[in-house]
Amino acid sequence: FMMALADTMVLLGKSEQKNPLEKMFVSCLEALAKVRDPQKKVWYQVLDKGSERGNYLEASASSMICYATAKAVKAGIIDQKWQVFAKETYQGLLDEFVFLTKEGWLNLIRNCEVAGLGGPDNRDGTFVYYISEPVITNDFKGYGAFLQASLLLQPLTEEGSKK
Repeated sequence: FMMALADTMVLLGKSEQKNPLEKMFVSCLEALAKVRDPQKKVWYQVLDKGSERGNYLEASASSMICYATAKAVKAGIIDQKWQVFAKETYQGLLDEFVFLTKEGWLNLIRNCEVAGLGGPDNRDGTFVYYISEPVITNDFKGYGAFLQASLLLQPLTEEGSKK
């Protein structure tokens, strides 16, 4: 949702249609800031139940929120004060979820494979349901959002730009 808002606001440019989306984005971001883990700087699978047994820090949503925040800051849609928030979150992603193999491969760990509501398998939206969904490495929705956040927050070095 946050990624879609950020991407849509950028596409709308200076259009007045963007104003309600900006308000919605900032409102969501302020709410998310209140439930981000204060030490790790990322989010739990069930956002507002970080201290509950079985809940875990989750990579895909954390990456999506990080990307959306960084994109909105870079586009001048939200106040620059959120830049620090985006950078802290990005460092949290690196510290919590990035695992480098001995071969030098980057893996993004602790992604919820899938979660939704309703349907024939009675996905009921309870806390137990959300923490019981499979947790995988390198899920595309998490890895993709992480890469997008990296492009916005990881500046190219001289050495990296020569490769």
